[in-house]
Amino acid sequence: MRPIETRESFKKKLEFEILPFVEKPERYIGREGGTVIKGSCKVHFCLVFAESYEIGMSNLGLHILYSALNKRDDTLAEYSFCPWKDMESVMAGKRFPLFSYGTYTPLDEFDIIGISVPHEMCYTNIFTILSLSGIPLKRSERSLLEHPLVIGGGALACNPSPVEKMFDMIVIGEGENVIHEIINTYNEHVDKKPSLEREDFVRLFGSIEGVYVPGGKKPVSRVFAPSIETSLISFPVIANTSPVHDRCVVEIARGCPWGCRYCQAGYVYRPYREKKTDNVLQEARLLLNARGEQEISFLSLSSSDYKNLKDIILHFKNQNDFENMTISFPSMRIERSTLDVVRSIYSKKKPTITLAPEAGSERMLRIIGKKVNLKDFIDISSEIYKEGWQGIKLYFMIGLPFESDDDLMGICHLIQSISLARKAFDGKMGQLNVTVSSFIPKPHTPFQWARQNYPEEIRRKQAFLKKNVKNRFVTLKFQPPWQTLVEGLLSRGDEKIFCLLEKAWEKGARFDNWSEAFQKSFWEDSLTELSIPVEGYLEEKLTDRQLPWENIQMSPGKAVLQKEWEKAKNHAFHT
Repeated sequence: MRPIETRESFKKKLEFEILPFVEKPERYIGREGGTVIKGSCKVHFCLVFAESYEIGMSNLGLHILYSALNKRDDTLAEYSFCPWKDMESVMAGKRFPLFSYGTYTPLDEFDIIGISVPHEMCYTNIFTILSLSGIPLKRSERSLLEHPLVIGGGALACNPSPVEKMFDMIVIGEGENVIHEIINTYNEHVDKKPSLEREDFVRLFGSIEGVYVPGGKKPVSRVFAPSIETSLISFPVIANTSPVHDRCVVEIARGCPWGCRYCQAGYVYRPYREKKTDNVLQEARLLLNARGEQEISFLSLSSSDYKNLKDIILHFKNQNDFENMTISFPSMRIERSTLDVVRSIYSKKKPTITLAPEAGSERMLRIIGKKVNLKDFIDISSEIYKEGWQGIKLYFMIGLPFESDDDLMGICHLIQSISLARKAFDGKMGQLNVTVSSFIPKPHTPFQWARQNYPEEIRRKQAFLKKNVKNRFVTLKFQPPWQTLVEGLLSRGDEKIFCLLEKAWEKGARFDNWSEAFQKSFWEDSLTELSIPVEGYLEEKLTDRQLPWENIQMSPGKAVLQKEWEKAKNHAFHT
């Protein structure tokens, strides 16, 4: 067991030579409340979240893995994040390495670093993380004895091809169980490191279920936790500054039983699993007491499907210690059956309610497999306004397969009808905040073969909605068309896209998931210089064509996805 000590001199240099020159130093000071520090450990593991501090500290998966690893006596897990552009510039200028937030250890001194990527548009952040750490960008250029093993996870697991050159291995699926097998395998073979080449050592991990070793020939199947009871957070960490979601978060279920055809999460997180109510309440009390919060969110892809939802709410409403607590379910599927639940949650406060119709015509709802009808949304909106809510937030999607202008006009009509639904109760139009995203075909969904709209098509459709939504009480928000294009390239890309990522990063691409940070010119110029034809990535795919991600097997399998794709076509052309 080797001692792991806090680098006090490193910490002082950070405080006096680096942080005075950045805009938000609180992002980087480290030693958050609840940070685990151990005297000695066999394995030093850093969990690196490829996003900003505020996003990363809100990520439930990071906290689950942090707790899971630190329960082990042989492992100290720490965490780090991708620094914002101002911090990156100062660090690079002063040759100050990226570090962990507990012991201030440079990342290249860890045994293993695991980079979790929440979204494909964070891929350029991986380059920043490795570059600032002094770790070569490509695994082929690293030394087994001089550099840590680099593991990938998160969004890149669905299609590793664009970034697999950067990783020694990639976890396919849910990590809280497989991460222990990786640690066990490392401990079993660590003494062999001096006598092995890096590729030979990494190959030892290839027999672990759910671990993809790039260069291997066998398909790798997604691994998932049969039960999510083990995802309990035992070591709650308190952020030094307000994270994006500044509240306690408890996972109540994983997966979604509905199967909308555009939704990647609904397919790759199958099967639907619920956490026992007693464990939910235990974890909620632990987090609330540790953080001193008065707001808690119960998280799931479809929270209203949780069978004991009312029991959770009644438990907290009947506790004097929590009488002023705010409870939220950010992914509620608002239907008549859940309206009573919503009433009980928000008996005093009346925040904005979120509805996600996604489409504006019955035809398009059938195509995307969303099992609701438009009248439901109008009726539910009426009930929401009747109960005293002032505003509603709506989510729609344009560019969906087989979409016509009639479907777009349906969105306009539905927006107007929902706004009018308030008028019957107080004579006022309903205030609506409408977010309109652009459809991107995602791997391992029935729409993985679908065509993606080009930026000029998206711009025309956005202009159509702006022209035809004639209501001053409605605020429309759109995603930049070129941001959609890039996301599509990264989502369905092959190994050639690595060069595009590297070129765009060299030009300055960072935090591309943020509209204010995304720069079209970095990507447009890189595509031109590399002569990459976007048509090959955006057009419809034939179902018998080999796709870049078919060596990754996610549930429920290609045959099921193809059957659903054919159903979508039938609804498009035979209704």
